[in-house]
Amino acid sequence: MIRSYQETDKAKLIDLLRLNTPKYFAPAEEEDFVQYLIKHESEHYVFEDTDGTILGCAGGNWYPESTDGRVAWFIVDPQAQGRGVGMALLQHCLEVLRSNPATTKVIVRTSQFAQGFFAKGGFTFQYREEDYWAPGYDLVLMDLEC
Repeated sequence: MIRSYQETDKAKLIDLLRLNTPKYFAPAEEEDFVQYLIKHESEHYVFEDTDGTILGCAGGNWYPESTDGRVAWFIVDPQAQGRGVGMALLQHCLEVLRSNPATTKVIVRTSQFAQGFFAKGGFTFQYREEDYWAPGYDLVLMDLEC
């Protein structure tokens, strides 16, 4: 089940980030994620298993004064990866973003480690900037036309 993020989810989502560090996220990114959750910079969602266990999270919103949407902070429990959790969250975010008829494309700023996941979701590579997030963690910009 996918539902909106609640403040009480914060500790579990930070734990999920830590489970994916350093494979997908640089250790220095944790503080950025905490601030993101505190500021609610976008609508954020969690994926709960039938027993209430949070298996993943993702966010999405629109860029101010633009028709572009964005998705951010996709994190899936390593034990749940490959089970459709991430793709379900991605599809949910895309449905929300596409509900605004003005949305022309959706952008994701990810790393080389998650680039393949977003490519499977239909996103197209635009450019790469080495060591953007941290040494060894490149920025990969991708987009999806709506």
